Amino acid sequence: MGNQRVNAKRVKKEDNHFLLTIWLGGTAMGWFRSPLRITLLVGGSIIVFIVALVGYNRYQDAQKRAELYAVARLFGYTDGALMSEYQSCYDVIPHCSLSLVYTTSYSQEIFRQRIQASGMSLILTNADYDRALFTDLNAIARVSFAVNGKTAPDASEYPLYEAWITSSQETSDFTIIFFNLASTGGKFTVAGQPVHGNLMQVKIQTR
Repeated sequence: MGNQRVNAKRVKKEDNHFLLTIWLGGTAMGWFRSPLRITLLVGGSIIVFIVALVGYNRYQDAQKRAELYAVARLFGYTDGALMSEYQSCYDVIPHCSLSLVYTTSYSQEIFRQRIQASGMSLILTNADYDRALFTDLNAIARVSFAVNGKTAPDASEYPLYEAWITSSQETSDFTIIFFNLASTGGKFTVAGQPVHGNLMQVKIQTR
């Protein structure tokens, strides 16, 4: 008699569990049959994804910026020497870079010594005359950079630059450029104020 009561309770409990499962399943299916609820679910998921992506990108940008300033300090950067910080993006080979341009008392020889002492591996080096710095500062950074009063100088007025692309296991790849302003004998100005010494540009790829 006792066993019959236990069995009856067990059957009733199992029946209740079965009915609850059916009810929950039916409720869930009914919820997902609602177009509005599906739209809210999908829309909410997209919003959460976008917020997470934006947060991650901001974190990555902050990390890259910290790396950029750390490397610039290895090459004589001080806050008082800053001329411009700007981001540039290109479509031909899609990428974006964050750049620092600052004045320096380095000579070309000291610059090369600092490159060698940095312990970074050299991927590529190049030396030439180019107007790229004028384009970057005037068109992208919106900083008036001129030589002999001209923001679009003649080719003979371009400063000699020496660019090194470096890499290390601890940091990202950097492009470090030394601009030998004294090589032209011209008078360089930023926002109408004379530039003393030479210029350095350090850039890191952010995208």
